[in-house]
Amino acid sequence: MFSIPLSIFLIPYALVLFVFALFSLINLFHLVKFGEGIFPDFIATAAYLGVATLILFVSWQYLSGFNWKETIDLGLPTDVNQLFGQ
Repeated sequence: MFSIPLSIFLIPYALVLFVFALFSLINLFHLVKFGEGIFPDFIATAAYLGVATLILFVSWQYLSGFNWKETIDLGLPTDVNQLFGQ
């Protein structure tokens, strides 16, 4: 049978995290550079960082509960003899 490991799904997840981090850095740069430096700007920046940190923490906690060494059986035979029932 042909199977793939669950850990293969961590690759797209890592790409999403990289894009999220990149956009977050760009967002924070613009908040600091073009913000007026008043109290609501600091609150907005702190709220953004707090929510982003909370989302990443919950994601980490949820994903750490999986056994990433498990495999998904696709049900495809890898041997020609298995394909024809011999």
